[in-house]
Amino acid sequence: MKSKKAIYLRVSTQRQDLASQRLRAENYCKSQSYSVEDYLIYEDKISGAKSDRIALNKLIEDCRNDLIDTVIVVSLSRLSRSLRHLLDVANELASMSVKLISINEQIDFSTPIGKMILSVTGSIAELEKNQISDRVKRGLEHAKAQGKRIGRERVICRETVISLHKKSLTNIEISKIVKASPSSVSRIIKAYKLGETSAVS
Repeated sequence: MKSKKAIYLRVSTQRQDLASQRLRAENYCKSQSYSVEDYLIYEDKISGAKSDRIALNKLIEDCRNDLIDTVIVVSLSRLSRSLRHLLDVANELASMSVKLISINEQIDFSTPIGKMILSVTGSIAELEKNQISDRVKRGLEHAKAQGKRIGRERVICRETVISLHKKSLTNIEISKIVKASPSSVSRIIKAYKLGETSAVS
């Protein structure tokens, strides 16, 4: 069986779309005179920091079985955002004589210069991942310090809040019972009082 080219596509979450990556990769294949029959497409929707990925694992397995002779990615960051994992994958591909092509970098990673650029580019991708993670962490810590609720707001039973309010419980006491923030309880009671006022007038 003739070896094929492999296009590897990846986004970080299920909500993200692979269409733009797929279009760029397919256009690259056309520029190299590859027909649709010449390549296979492998797609993952998972963080680049994770090394265990279904499509990537299948791609590596197919390379080991001599089904693939070239791996094409839009960017090295799509292959991995971990420098160690990126180098591990690149070295394994090289050991199987599988060529790695990154459309953005446009470098032959089998050469000494290519290997050096691979290492530097991988370091930048890993740095970006760490910076994003750090910004998210600091943002959550700042929100918690300001007393903001993190995550999905708890669904509060309005009738329960109103019933407890009529029993002369304070907003803080009610919030502890229904396990919600005092501000959420206050909004429900305020809306209830406004409704009563409108009914009277």
